[in-house]
Amino acid sequence: MLSLLPSFVLALALPATPSQEDAPAPGANDPKMIAAYDRLVAFLDGLESFDLTVRLDWNVEGARDDDQAGTNLYRLQVQRPDRFRIEVRPGDRPEPSLIVVGDGQTATTLYTAKALYSQAEQLNDPAAALERNPIVAISISGSLIDTLMRPDLVDLVQSHATDGAFVGTEQVDGQTLDRYTLSWRGDEEELWIGPDSEPLPRKLVRILTVPTGENRVDRLITTATFNWTLGAPIPDDAFALELPDNAKRVEDIYSALANGTAGTLIGGPAPELDLNRLDGNKATLAFHAGREVVVLCFWASWANPCLDLLPRLATALQPYRDRGVVCYAINVGEQPDEIQRTLEALEVNLLVPLDPDGRATDAYGVTSVPTLVLIARDGTVQAVHLGTGEAVLDSLAAELDTLLDGRPITPSP
Repeated sequence: MLSLLPSFVLALALPATPSQEDAPAPGANDPKMIAAYDRLVAFLDGLESFDLTVRLDWNVEGARDDDQAGTNLYRLQVQRPDRFRIEVRPGDRPEPSLIVVGDGQTATTLYTAKALYSQAEQLNDPAAALERNPIVAISISGSLIDTLMRPDLVDLVQSHATDGAFVGTEQVDGQTLDRYTLSWRGDEEELWIGPDSEPLPRKLVRILTVPTGENRVDRLITTATFNWTLGAPIPDDAFALELPDNAKRVEDIYSALANGTAGTLIGGPAPELDLNRLDGNKATLAFHAGREVVVLCFWASWANPCLDLLPRLATALQPYRDRGVVCYAINVGEQPDEIQRTLEALEVNLLVPLDPDGRATDAYGVTSVPTLVLIARDGTVQAVHLGTGEAVLDSLAAELDTLLDGRPITPSP
C-alpha cells in the first residue's frame, strides 16, 4: 500500500505558457508532449540496458484529522533483449515486498510476505508477461514503471491523456527539464522530462481529488522522482530469483491472497442475501437465481479506494445492464444519509443494499474493502477481486462475458 510526505507544497512558479495561437484545442494534447513521448520511446529502445530507481512520496489531504503520508521505493532493471527485474519496497521495510524477474523464458513473481510465487511464460517482452498479473499492476501503480514498459506507450498516452501542454523549462535538482501538464483519466499530472540528449522522465506529480461526502474532499498527492543509470551491464544474478525454502507456487498471487476470506467461497454456493436497499426495496439473491449474473461490491465511504472504484465500476458495468447483469454495491455499516451524500458527490447510480451490522460482510468473509464477488446464474461464486487497479475491471469484464456465454469460470467443488 502507499505512504506520503507530511505536507506537499503545490505552489510552484510556472514559466511562461505557449502563445495562444500555438495552444492546442481544448481537450487535445500538445504535439510537443506527444513528440516528447516519441523521443522517450526511441531513446529507451536504443539502450542495451538501464537501471531505474523510483521514489514515490505520497500523502492524503482531507477534512479528517487522520491525514496519512509515506514512501514507496521501486527498482526496474532491464537488459536487452528480454531480461528484467522489478522490486517494490515500502519505505519502512529493508527488503522488497514484491520481486518480479524475467530471464527471457519465464517471468517469476514472488510475494515475500506470504512466500507465494507464480510463474508465467514471458512471451516477447516484459509488458506481455506482466499484463495479466494483477498483484504487479496494483503494486507498481503510480510509479510510471508500468507505462514505461509498454511498447505502445505513445498510443496509451494518446488514448488516456487529455489537455497535455508544454509549459516551459524549469530547473529541478540542477537539471534543465521540460515541464508538461496533463490530465490522465481525470487526474491532474505534472511531468518533467529531460532534454533531447536524455529525454527521460525525472519527476511526476499526480493529484487525485475524491469527494467523500458533504463539504468533504480528499486529495491523494503522489510525487515520483526518477534516478537513471544507463548502458552499464547488469550482473546475470539480477535475473535469477532464489525462492525461499517454504515458497508455495500458486496460479495467481492476487487470487491466492483472497483465499482464506471471500476466496474460500469460490466454486461453492453464494450465501443468501436478505438486505434492505437504500431505495427502500429488498436485495435477495433468490430473486436473480437462474436469470441473471450478480456482481457484489462491498464498500464504505471512509475507504478512499472504494471512492475511486465505484464510478469506474458503474461505467464498466453500463454495457452489461441489458445483458443480464445486476450489480449490488453493498455498503458496510454506514448511515443512509451519509451513503446518499457520497453517491451524489460521486455522481454514481447503483443499487445499494445496506449491511449495518455486517451480517452479509461476515457471511462472505470480507475483511477489506473494496471487495468484488461475482456470482453466476446458478448461484455459485465464480470470482473474488480485491483492490481497484485497471486489471480488476479488465478481469471482471472478461469473466462476465464468459458467464453470459453460459460457460463457468470455476467448476463446482
